Order: sequence, then structure tokens, then C-alpha cells
Amino acid sequence: MIHLWAGAGARTSVEIVVEGDGVVGLRAVEPRLETVLSYRSQLDLSTPASTSGAYSVFDVATIDPETLPHGPLEVSLTLPYEVFDRLGRERSSTAWEGYQYGVMALLYWADLDGDGLGDGGEYYVLSVDERAANAFRIQLSNLGEDLAEARAALGVAGEVEEALLVRLALAGLSPPQNPVVEASVEVLGLSWRESGALMLPEDLTVDGRAWSPPRYRPPPRVSTPAI
Repeated sequence: MIHLWAGAGARTSVEIVVEGDGVVGLRAVEPRLETVLSYRSQLDLSTPASTSGAYSVFDVATIDPETLPHGPLEVSLTLPYEVFDRLGRERSSTAWEGYQYGVMALLYWADLDGDGLGDGGEYYVLSVDERAANAFRIQLSNLGEDLAEARAALGVAGEVEEALLVRLALAGLSPPQNPVVEASVEVLGLSWRESGALMLPEDLTVDGRAWSPPRYRPPPRVSTPAI
């Protein structure tokens, strides 16, 4: 089976040559990001797990890496907007209530000493996202390769307990009157769907060598009146 990626807005000439004997199945597919995990947790902003300078640090979610596809991955974290900017459009001065800056980190943890605790030297930072906003996003090109790199860096040998940790650090935080808020974590993984633009014969009989010209079906034309 041959996978072809038809990029949005791209036109290209493709020639498929198959060598061998027998019937070969061809399938044109397109990549799609789909939700593989959706998680909501209650976060108490008055009791951070730790502090570091101006930052209050919170552990938001723990994920078993074996439940995730080991390819391209996107992890997002969203807080209610009023946690970031409590006054919003009602602001009458330059005073800011909420937090000024946030850092989301995706960490790999391996229980190297087997005590079930997150000790120093057992964490590896896979990626971070820093911004003044209530929504954060981390993208990995290949989770499997990132995990292999993390295990090698920590010296993981044999079977150990391991996890991915979503951690959030907020700078200049002033917790709301009700400090318990809902944090939403979503993980998207890459899957393949039948292409609506590229068409191939479902079966191709090969006797030594065969050539299959693909057909491209462009999306419907959309015309807009000139002004």
C-alpha cells in the first residue's frame, strides 16, 4: 500500500511505478489531527505544587505515554479567560488582575529509583510554550523519537514506571476569590483519512512492472463578485 500526501493548495505531478507480481492495493489518504485524549481537572490556584521566583507552579495532568500514538502530537492546555485577565473590558485603569505570563511544559518522568516519587534527575523537558495568554499549545513532530531521546538522557534501563506530566507556571498570579478553576487538556494525534482530492485505482495488477497515473479532483471553485 502506498500513502500519498496531497498538500492543501499544492499542485504536483506524481508518477507511481510498482514492480513485482500480483495485485497491489493503492490508497490515497490525507493527514488529520484527531483528539485522542481530553482531560479536565480542578486546579486550586491558591495551593501551587511549588514556587520559583515570581512563578507559581502547578501539576495539571499526568498521562501514560503508552496510551498515545508515537507520531506527531499536539498537547493543549486552556484556562478560563478570567483567570488570566479578571477585569477584561471592565478595566478602568492599567492595573492587571489575574496573571501576567504563563509557561506550559511537557515533561517526561521515569521512576529511576522505584520509590514512586518525582525526585530530582528523573525529569526530562520535552517542550515548552511561553505566552501571555490563557491557552497554551505544544507540538511534537514524533513522540516516539522524543521518548527515546528522553530515556537515553536519563539513563533509563529496563522496565520503569514512566509518565508524561503537563506542568504550568504562572508569573504574577493573583488568585480569584474562588481559586478552584477548571483546566482543560487536549491531546491530538495524527491519523489518515481517505483523500477527497487524489484518486487512485483500488487494485493494480502487476506483472513485472506497472504504472498508475493518479487523478486529481480539485475542490469546487468559489467565485466572489468584484467590488
